[in-house]
Amino acid sequence: MTLQQLRLEKGLTLAELAELSGLSLGRIGNWEAWSRDPRPKTARDPLLMSMQSALRLSSALDVSLDTLAQCLAESSPQDDSTPAENSK
Repeated sequence: MTLQQLRLEKGLTLAELAELSGLSLGRIGNWEAWSRDPRPKTARDPLLMSMQSALRLSSALDVSLDTLAQCLAESSPQDDSTPAENSK
């Protein structure tokens, strides 16, 4: 399950999730874009989000940090390269 699927399952728009979490709509949108193929250049690896952001998102989505982490891991590329290597 991707972050976008989790958000939609909760019946939230990007704007609603941004308001509930206190995070910017653009940042959440960029994290959601990470799982798209092809991945937009603006996408940001959600596994690199801060613990504070993860806590805010999990609270707004009413899921545990474990559930959020599993969802984000499933959205990430299947290779072992780092984001810096992916941008080369």
